[in-house]
Amino acid sequence: MALLRDSLQLDIWEGAADVRTLYEFVINALVHSNLHKDRSSFEVATEVIGP
Repeated sequence: MALLRDSLQLDIWEGAADVRTLYEFVINALVHSNLHKDRSSFEVATEVIGP
């Protein structure tokens, strides 16, 4: 996910900033889930990226 976030070219596509924000949200939720053994954070992240 971090690789996807870092590969976005913000200066070429105006929607890239929104996608980057989405990637950051998912990364943060997954890290929080892992550090705190919080299944609900994991479920939120998978709901966002699942569809």
